[in-house]
Amino acid sequence: MSSKTPSSPASPSTSSTTAVLDERQTTTAPQIAEPKLTPPPEAPPKGPNWKMALWLLLPAAMAAIWLVTSHARTHPGPSASMFWTQFVLVLTAILVGVRRGGVAVGLIGGLGVAVLVLGFRMPPSDPPIAVMLIILAVVTASATLQVAGGLDYLVQLTERLLRAHPKQVTLLAPFCSFFLTVCVGTGHAVYTLFPVIADVALRTRIRPERPMAISSVAAQMGITASPVAAAVTTFLAFAAKTNHPVGLLDILKITMPAGIIGVLAAALWSVNRGKDLDRDPEFLKRLEDPEFRNSLDVSVTTLDKQLEIVRNSVES
Repeated sequence: MSSKTPSSPASPSTSSTTAVLDERQTTTAPQIAEPKLTPPPEAPPKGPNWKMALWLLLPAAMAAIWLVTSHARTHPGPSASMFWTQFVLVLTAILVGVRRGGVAVGLIGGLGVAVLVLGFRMPPSDPPIAVMLIILAVVTASATLQVAGGLDYLVQLTERLLRAHPKQVTLLAPFCSFFLTVCVGTGHAVYTLFPVIADVALRTRIRPERPMAISSVAAQMGITASPVAAAVTTFLAFAAKTNHPVGLLDILKITMPAGIIGVLAAALWSVNRGKDLDRDPEFLKRLEDPEFRNSLDVSVTTLDKQLEIVRNSVES
């Protein structure tokens, strides 16, 4: 015999509590926001098609060359139109070659020469054999200097000078790059010196751009004052064929003082370039990074490199 327990009726207080809880759950339930549909990105506006414009200008350039050459044949003698047309052609070939870079400099330069010979009927000159041999001799001498350890020796002497006077790195570094190029004959010799200049500048809290920017320019200026540079020897070879030939001493009497004065003026201008590192907020913010701060403690030097001549003497 089963007995049923009658259910007790809910009290008013219980029903009111349940209603309050249901209301709280309803109000505190997370509202799911409907995703907003973002419009698709607009396509960037198309710029002018310069390649098509250049191809359209090609027939006009050929017509201009034909008109200029026809006028030069009917009117022999110096022609201003011929000069300016050839000048624009050579300048365009150089700019396009530099824009492309690499091997394109030589290829587009050769294309410009072909247009001068075949289009303008300019007589080709003899190959500059003497100039090529002079350049070959200079490059061979520079390579021998590097293999023998002479280049490393000059770089180490430069580093000792910079580390002995670190506060004057902005003035000394450009002159070191200038005279290093004068001794070696090529501006590529200063590549091993740039990390040393930056290390000395950072350790003395001097902006590295102050000495490095002028040092790169000074290295190229040193080519004009170097007696073993290919540019100077090439100029000597061409000047020997003129009615007023100049000697090596005549060139150095001009390029050496001019180069020294130019490097000094540029270095003095760069002394106050930009803010000092201890007052630069960007540099101070980067110092808060431990990795960046530890990278400044890494020493960059060439003094620990044993020279080839010293190694050979030790082995013998």
